[in-house]
Amino acid sequence: MSKKVKVALNWLKEVLDAENVEYQIVGRLAATIHGSSREIADIDLYIRNSDVNKVLSHVEQYISKPLVHYTEYGWDLEYFQLIYQNQKIEIGLAQNTKVQSHKDGSWHPLEINFSESVIKEYQGIELPVIPVHRLVEYKRILGREVDIIDLNAITRRKKMKVNNLSACIVTEKVDESRTFYTKNFDAKVTFDCGWYLNMEFGNDKATLQFMAPQKPEQTVFNSKGLTYNFEVDDVDAEYARLTQLGNVAVMPLGDHPWGDRGFAILDPNGIMLYIYSNKEPSEEFKQYFK
Repeated sequence: MSKKVKVALNWLKEVLDAENVEYQIVGRLAATIHGSSREIADIDLYIRNSDVNKVLSHVEQYISKPLVHYTEYGWDLEYFQLIYQNQKIEIGLAQNTKVQSHKDGSWHPLEINFSESVIKEYQGIELPVIPVHRLVEYKRILGREVDIIDLNAITRRKKMKVNNLSACIVTEKVDESRTFYTKNFDAKVTFDCGWYLNMEFGNDKATLQFMAPQKPEQTVFNSKGLTYNFEVDDVDAEYARLTQLGNVAVMPLGDHPWGDRGFAILDPNGIMLYIYSNKEPSEEFKQYFK
């Protein structure tokens, strides 16, 4: 990013924040924040129509295009342009803005919802930015060459970052499940409204949920074909503890060539719980590890 973009952003943010003007970053800067790599030419943003005079009173000396209605480059809107230390800034009025379809020339309202803004950090500056799905929507309508470049960059398939993964079981046995897991697995109940239950197992990355059916047509878990795997440090100690508590091993404790030692019990819903500790796999199975 050029230094002038950062300087202009800091100045503009200071002006808008001082007047409590709500705004939303759009255009190329928003595309860059969401993953595009095109060089930033303009700083584009929207404000509420009712706030325009607050802004104009601070920026009059930098106006390069006056506030009027423009229809150009696939846009139909009111905006004004500033040049601040050689950086172009275009501030549009959110109400009644339209974009033109590249397919048939039809005009489509562009609704700027300030409450949807996502706070993103750009070069150390926190900015309210148009949500990526809204940006994609209007760039698909415009369909200009620059929009296609942004869309290809923004929507390019990236690896999903999964912060948590858990399973929710629909069951008539929420109470029994609560009792079973708190007693046998020292589960911590983190949410419980009676019909929906969330429990943690040692940390917030290991969770299970149980939910009572809320509609007559909602299918209840049929207890077939599901296993939860619990990795522990000492599977032999857990086997002794859980069987002492009255649980019956439906799979006996044993060593397995794929690389663990484990056993299994059932929970009140019929879910198989496989408790295991890792061990060295056999030569046969070592080849399958990636």
